[in-house]
Amino acid sequence: MKRKIFLFDIDRTLINEKHEVFDETKKALKTIESNGDIFALNTGRGHFSTIPVAKQVNSRYAIVFNGQSIYDFKENKYIENNFMDIKIVFKLYDFISKFNVSIMTYFNNKVVTWNRINSPTFYSNLSEEKKEHFVDHYIEYPFNGKAEYKDYISQIEDKIIKVIVLSGNENTMEIKNKLIKNFGDHFNFYIGAGNLGNIEISLKGFNKYTGGLSLINKLGMKREDVNIIAFGDAENDVPIFEKADYSIGMGNSEEIVKNKITYKTKDFNDHNAIKEGVEQAYKALKK
Repeated sequence: MKRKIFLFDIDRTLINEKHEVFDETKKALKTIESNGDIFALNTGRGHFSTIPVAKQVNSRYAIVFNGQSIYDFKENKYIENNFMDIKIVFKLYDFISKFNVSIMTYFNNKVVTWNRINSPTFYSNLSEEKKEHFVDHYIEYPFNGKAEYKDYISQIEDKIIKVIVLSGNENTMEIKNKLIKNFGDHFNFYIGAGNLGNIEISLKGFNKYTGGLSLINKLGMKREDVNIIAFGDAENDVPIFEKADYSIGMGNSEEIVKNKITYKTKDFNDHNAIKEGVEQAYKALKK
């Protein structure tokens, strides 16, 4: 029987609305390990915002930034990193600035937000207690135009890895389609999970499935010897849902993934959906 690797999306999948992991979920993850199988986080987040979840579930690996990077929490380092070309990103800024939107630019350990429309962000939505964990990673204020924003970004020694557009309005799909038309050769564009006002922009050629393949390779295994079981709920999960051996969508999954999954949990992410999905995957893949 093939060894199994379970890859878990985080938001609206592994954690509930309070950013907590249920005890039943933790038990399901321990079952995976006791069976000699592997699990890892697979998210659009960066590693620094993944740390609290990784600690809750004792995960060694996280595929982050939608497959562009892999972080090893035991070694406390990236074992793979792929970056955007700053020249193309600056052209992206020029195009995006035509719209009434805010822009978040991600580096490995930092996020710089040009908050033009007072958008609610991941950081601003945190409790004061949780903000302390991220205070060194988030820079957020209204820059005086795109020239000042570009200048600030260009002075950061790290390389750009991801961009998010915060539209906060009903034109999100229109903006996304225009971005695809003008920059589709360079980037992927996803509507953020549970937030129709966010457009996640990641590097073309990388996604949650390619990240899974890279992790499998780094663990010394071959794709043909492994069953990939993917959990998720949103548009950025579609690439891995289409190619995994078993794809599990949460009961709260968005419409766009529903015809891409093998199984949809009866429970939602804020109940026992992970336990249900793990049990179902083992049952199905024993056949």
